[in-house]
Amino acid sequence: HEETGWKLVHQDVFRPPANLPMILCVFVGTGVQVFVMALLTIAFAAVGFVSPANRGSLIIVLLLLYVCMGSFAGYHCARLYKTFKGQRWQKATALCAVFYPGLCFAVFFALDLALASR
Repeated sequence: HEETGWKLVHQDVFRPPANLPMILCVFVGTGVQVFVMALLTIAFAAVGFVSPANRGSLIIVLLLLYVCMGSFAGYHCARLYKTFKGQRWQKATALCAVFYPGLCFAVFFALDLALASR
């Protein structure tokens, strides 16, 4: 009786990544945060809570939802990291909280410096 199909690939599917599993978890957590934020913002705009004509309210809702969805990001990041048998889930959660905002800050700061030096 030869093994075929799922029996051949099930070990590869559930194997943790060999290189930088924490970074993968941080990206997944941040992706959940941004996806749920965008989904809820679109839902609020479709229902009529947020009017696209009033641009200030749209930005405020985006920022508020981004901050509120940080708990979802941390949960999904830590849950996935623990699934990979990681021991430092607190570090993964903290990295999830500062990686994307830090990257955005660094990019905008560099662009601001470049424009200010002209």
